[in-house]
Formats: sequence, structure tokens, C-alpha cells
Amino acid sequence: MDWEFAKLGETQSLGAAAAWKAIRGGDARPILLLRDCVHAEKDNAKIDAFQDDERIVLATRWFHLVRVDRDVVNPSHPLHALFDGESPPHMALISSDGAKRIDMRLMPTSGALWTNMLAMLKRDYEKPADAALDDWRALLSKFDVLDAKRAKRMGEKHRATNPKKLADLESEIDAIDEAKAEMEAKGAKVLGAPRIGAHGTPVIFVHPKDMGGVLVELMETPTEAD
Repeated sequence: MDWEFAKLGETQSLGAAAAWKAIRGGDARPILLLRDCVHAEKDNAKIDAFQDDERIVLATRWFHLVRVDRDVVNPSHPLHALFDGESPPHMALISSDGAKRIDMRLMPTSGALWTNMLAMLKRDYEKPADAALDDWRALLSKFDVLDAKRAKRMGEKHRATNPKKLADLESEIDAIDEAKAEMEAKGAKVLGAPRIGAHGTPVIFVHPKDMGGVLVELMETPTEAD
């Protein structure tokens, strides 16, 4: 989950509308807002748990993720208006127009966060998000199968000569090509041919028009070297 830490030049506390505009910036997506607190270690553990939930990780592509420091509860903080009151929320979802807000007083469970995210997605996006997410997860499951096959080949690689290593790589790329062909058959436009990404594994890109306005990168999970 790619959090953006709020950085403001303002020194005085802003009103609620101005504070929302300040964290929104030029990003038109709805906001997932996180307030740090004194229990940072426990909070980070729960955030790590969110990252284990495939639905949440995929859905965050439709949100602008903003994180603010724990001093925001101080009335003099520029963004205090977003966390005003006796029991300020730990997390909040704010619609793209700022008119709708879902507060979560305590750090939510993965299930509760997913339910609230889905409700906001249904409000702010024309096409249902859950169907697209299901498609993504199905495709990623196929990549998991490729991972298992690749892990098996990696075991063979240690006992092979250099030509065999090359053959293993070619087989891996062929598998990604097949995934690309399958997506194109379903009507998703893949941008360009598969290429080797930063982690040394093949990646492909899917056109935003076919994925709810979001450019999607699909990457096979890297296998750790022995």
C-alpha cells in the first residue's frame, strides 16, 4: 500500500473544506485517510495485515492513500479539522467530492475496511468495482500457478547447465505471453509486449480503459535466489 505522507506549508489550522482540498491536491480519487497514533507499532502490524488481503491491496489503486502524523489531534495542526471532536477517527474514507465521509474510530479489521472501501467505490465510480476486483484476483491466481511451476523449475535449474537455465527463462516468458493472450481474448488491451521488470521477472501492462481508469501492472512474483 503506497501511502502519501501529508506535507503542508500551512502553519495555521485550516477549515474542514480547506483541509480536505489540501490533502486531495490534484488527485481526483476518493481518499483513504490514516492518522498515526501513540500505538504506532500495533498500528503498523494491522496495516501489514491489510497488505495480506488481496482485495484491499487491489482496491487501493482506486483510492488516494494519505497518512498524517499523530499531532493532527492538536487544535493548532493545519489538518486538525479532519480529526476534530472528542473521539477522532483512526481512519476515514472521504469521497472524491468531499461530500461523503466514513469514519472508523478504531483501526478496523480487514473485513470492516473492505466493506467500507467497497461502499465508497460504489458511490464514486460508475462501474461496479467488485466485479473488476474478482477478475483481477482470478488472473493473479493464475500467476500463482505460474509461480509454483517456476519454483519447481528453479529446483531443476541448480542441477542444470547454462543452456538449461536459458531454456527455463524462455519457458517463463512463454507463460507470461500466454497470460497476455488470454487477457486480450477477454477484451483487455495489454500495452506492449511483456518485458523484464525491475525485479527480474516478466511484467505486462493493462490499459486503464479496461480496468476502471487505472493503469495496471501485472508482475510474476520474484523467486528468492538461494
